[in-house]
Amino acid sequence: MQRYRTVLFLTTIAAIPFFSSSLADAMTVDEAIEKLATHKFGQNNEALGLLRESAVGSHSDPALRKKLNDGLVRILDSDAAYDAKQFACRQLTLTATEEHIPVLARHLGDEKLTHIALYVLTHIDSPKVDKVLLVALETAAGNARLGIINMLGNHQCTEAVEPLGKLMISGDEETSIAAIRALGRIGTESAHRQFGQYDIVYDPPRKHSHAMTMAFAHVNLDFADWFLADGKTRQAQQRYRFAFDKHNPAHIRAAGLKGLVVTMGEQAGPFVAQSLKSGNKDLYGMAATIVRTVPEKKTAETLAADLPELEPNVQVLLINALAARGDGAALTTLKDACGNDNASVRNAALSALGKTGDETCIPLLINHAGRGAGEQRDAVLGSLAGLRGEKVNAALVERLRNGDNTEKAVICRALLQRNAVETAPALVEAAEVGNRSVRAEALKALRSLAGQEEIPALVDLIFVVEPAEADEVGKALAAVASRNSMHRQCTENILARHDGAKNVNQRIALLLTLGGLGHDLALPILRKGLLDDSSEIRYAAIKALSAWPNAAPAGDLLDVVRSTSNQTHRVLALRGHIDLINAAVLPAAQKLEHYQQAMKLARQDAQKKKVLSVLADLDTLKAFQTAMSQFDDPSLKNEAALAACRIAQKIHTSKGNQLKDDLKKIAEADISDSTRRQAREILRNMP
Repeated sequence: MQRYRTVLFLTTIAAIPFFSSSLADAMTVDEAIEKLATHKFGQNNEALGLLRESAVGSHSDPALRKKLNDGLVRILDSDAAYDAKQFACRQLTLTATEEHIPVLARHLGDEKLTHIALYVLTHIDSPKVDKVLLVALETAAGNARLGIINMLGNHQCTEAVEPLGKLMISGDEETSIAAIRALGRIGTESAHRQFGQYDIVYDPPRKHSHAMTMAFAHVNLDFADWFLADGKTRQAQQRYRFAFDKHNPAHIRAAGLKGLVVTMGEQAGPFVAQSLKSGNKDLYGMAATIVRTVPEKKTAETLAADLPELEPNVQVLLINALAARGDGAALTTLKDACGNDNASVRNAALSALGKTGDETCIPLLINHAGRGAGEQRDAVLGSLAGLRGEKVNAALVERLRNGDNTEKAVICRALLQRNAVETAPALVEAAEVGNRSVRAEALKALRSLAGQEEIPALVDLIFVVEPAEADEVGKALAAVASRNSMHRQCTENILARHDGAKNVNQRIALLLTLGGLGHDLALPILRKGLLDDSSEIRYAAIKALSAWPNAAPAGDLLDVVRSTSNQTHRVLALRGHIDLINAAVLPAAQKLEHYQQAMKLARQDAQKKKVLSVLADLDTLKAFQTAMSQFDDPSLKNEAALAACRIAQKIHTSKGNQLKDDLKKIAEADISDSTRRQAREILRNMP
């Protein structure tokens, strides 16, 4: 099918030149022009196709282009239907030259053809175009006149300024609006003088339509921008002032405000302040943008002085603008706003301090840390984390040593977010002397910030903290050692201190930490722990060995399963043994042997199901048979079938005949639908 489509496509492409040639043979350009004369929209006229192709191809064929243009011009000057003349103009956009300007000009007064004639003229690059437009403007009316005015404005025709000035005050609103907008696009000094007539005629109190008001406002901005570009700041400022007038729509006033700031600098402050208090989103939004971008810090601070007098939503906008500056503008004002009764304003100010403030903001931020809802606490923490300056971390450490426990917990979180690795010794100190919540936050931070130098102190910490917290210290210690690739050094340090442990909880923390480190140096003491008199120590040793990074202690765990009378220890050791073998890089036959032993030792269905779940990862016939050996046990039937199906998917191409009978049993068994479907799918795909 694909080959057929390709052949059809190539055949179609190859036929195009033939079709064009055949069409040309069948009809000449002259004949096509004759047929065009009677064309009506909707007719299927092959002449149109020929004329389109001829227009495109005439750029490389001057004779064809002349013949085509002559014919199209004849259509325009004839009594042909409007549809035919419109089509002729479309083709002339591709072929017309300066010599065709007069004939196109004759149709500029035609209401039906003005727009298409103007369209053709826009494609002719000649000063004569503007001349014929000016001539046509004298007599044109309605849509024809509007189109000519618009094109003169687009061409920035300076000779049109005076006639456009007259039309601007003609009394016809559409014409007046079009002339006003055109003068704005021309943008010369003479155009501005003509526009001044509008001020004289229309400035006295008089109700204008919305369209007229908008035209006037936009052209004011056009002239202001022209003046500014020409370096005529005073004239630009005058027009921007007019745009900012309260009678104008808000978005026009916002543009005027922006211009006033550009032309007046700091002196535009009252206009910005007025806009911030206006209650209009367009205006106070522009004012906030100006605060954000104005280059002078002093100007931004002056504008921020009125912050308390603004509506809460505007205060938030202004605070965010000050924060975005990042230069510390209005820092005192922002600090004051942190005490605002409005939660949104208060939180915005607290967040802003992190972008604008320095170490002097720390007391204020910490003072708010224990107050308010979660959003406020998040704002405080974010600012503490974002404060800039070389003295910030040192100031936080000072508060960490001397503040209360609530402060210390917040500072620990902030130091973590700041990635302040140099503060690790202070965090260790906080973990040693702080209360439980402070210690927990300090240990969280130390997991990411502590380095090699803190490892001995962290080991010491196990012997200092409350027994119930020793395990948390061990987790932090293991994380630090792992992050710094110091498993051996950390293991040696712990082993050297192990005999100094005075209580069971300390010993447990040390054993679990050794398990997290996973270095072979710790295996003897962990194996010794399996034989300890304390049940808790034996449990910790089993748990530590179950997390080992290789299968070295798998046999030790299996010995526990065989020998212990403690059911909890037995279950934990068996699960640990299974996990170690599953993660180990061992031959499938060796893994299977371990799984078979585990299956024999398992006393509970949950343990047997765990064996079946890892057995499913193997890809041997014996593994399949081991799974099926549990199929007749009603409590294991579904798990055994699922494991057998997963193994069968891997080996059915080579062992298909030896699997079929068992897979049929699975497909017909009273087990889950998904497992039955899986078995049937494997059977269908067998060779």
